Amino acid sequence: MNTPQISNLSRFSSWFLLLFVLFTGTQKVNAQEPFLKNIYDTNYICSYTEELTARTFSSISFASISVQDQELDKDLKYGINSKLSFGLGFNYSVIGINLGFSPLRNSVSNEKYGKTKSFDFRMNLYGR
Repeated sequence: MNTPQISNLSRFSSWFLLLFVLFTGTQKVNAQEPFLKNIYDTNYICSYTEELTARTFSSISFASISVQDQELDKDLKYGINSKLSFGLGFNYSVIGINLGFSPLRNSVSNEKYGKTKSFDFRMNLYGR
C-alpha cells in the first residue's frame, strides 16, 4: 500500500500556524493603564448583572466530517440533518443558559434520512 508522505515544509507550516494561534491568542493586552478606573456615563450604560434577563433565539446547527481516499479518488462526507431550531435563554450575572428545540418537521428529509430528534442545551460564562 502506498501511503502519502507529508513534506517537511507542510509539517513546519502546520506547527508554525498552531504555535502562532496559541501564543497570539493568549497575550494579555491592556488598552488603558491598569491603575485607571473605567469611567462611563451612567445615562447611557447600566449594569444588568443582578437581574434575570430572558431572550429568544433561533439557530441552525450543522457539522460535518469528510474522509478522503486518495487511492480511489473518492470522498466520504458525514453530516447531521441541520434543522432550524428555536429557543429561550436566561442570563443572570455571568451565566447564560439556552434551551433550544426544532418544532418544524420536513417530510422530504424524513423520507430521505429518517426521523430525527434534537435538543439543544448551551451554557455560557461571560467575563467582564
